[in-house]
Amino acid sequence: LVCFGITYGLNKLQDYVKEQQDTSEGSTSTLLSIFSFLPAIGIIVTNVVLCLTAKRQAVEEYHDTFTDQEFSQALKMTVAMIVNTAGVTYFCNAKPQDWYVSGGLVNDIASVIIFSCWMGPLLAYFDLGYKIKGLLQRRKLTPEKLEYFNNNLRQGPPKSKEAAAERNKVLAEIEFFKGAYAPNAMNNPRRYANALKNFVVCLVFMPLMPWLSAVGAIGLMLQYKIDKYLLLRWQRRPERPANSNMSRFALRSIKYVAPLCITVAFYVFLCPCFANKTGLWSNFLTCLFLSFIVSFLMPYSVWSKIFFPCFTPAASGGARDESEDYYHAQYMWSKEM
Repeated sequence: LVCFGITYGLNKLQDYVKEQQDTSEGSTSTLLSIFSFLPAIGIIVTNVVLCLTAKRQAVEEYHDTFTDQEFSQALKMTVAMIVNTAGVTYFCNAKPQDWYVSGGLVNDIASVIIFSCWMGPLLAYFDLGYKIKGLLQRRKLTPEKLEYFNNNLRQGPPKSKEAAAERNKVLAEIEFFKGAYAPNAMNNPRRYANALKNFVVCLVFMPLMPWLSAVGAIGLMLQYKIDKYLLLRWQRRPERPANSNMSRFALRSIKYVAPLCITVAFYVFLCPCFANKTGLWSNFLTCLFLSFIVSFLMPYSVWSKIFFPCFTPAASGGARDESEDYYHAQYMWSKEM
């Protein structure tokens, strides 16, 4: 509700700016045009706040396994960001005459999607958290402090309480600086939630802006390439290796949501273009019934065999012996496990 109020207030401020822009000239008009991006900026900032809140709530909840906790985080983040991005924006610009005007629905969604799909992965690539730790933490490690650490460790086991307390302090500072120099681990719930949010929002508004499908596809490919590079080349090893449950959750979410979303979106955004509402309504109900069958009645295995035949075990030369999974997986576990 707080994020909704912020986004709604920024949209009202945008309407006020648009009214003032009609009577302004020169630099004032340019300044007002800059302020017209406030709703998109507000949506991006509130999405970050929603993700942090969802992560904190999932951590404080009781879960049987760490996988269940990550699933809860991803589910809360995905639903919150989709509602905040698509639902609130459409609520503020629900009238068809507000869709294609300056500062309307098309401008807000285009700004949010372009930034989220393209700039989001690039910001993850630069790892701002690691750079912030460099400004606040790593700069405290001076050559004099390193020499102090080495001299203390060369003394061997402590022989008094004062020496033991000093040794513990040195070891604590060493662990602190190890964390300061370690890159961040991959945040799987956040990455999956961002990918699902971009996919669903592009799918919902594709009837209004067909080019969003290309923007979303490029954004997903860019996120995949950057996440792969960061996972293999930069980010530190997670304390608990992730399994395939998160990816299965993403695929099943798309299976349940995508057919229904595209059907409803086509009806909502194309209905004002048709004069014969009766024929459109009958076609919509037919498509909605077919979408329900595909989403909830068609087994997931049928989807796999139809759309991904080259990735099935039969096409790849047979399934691998599951008895080998433990012997392969144990070398991937961290020392903390």
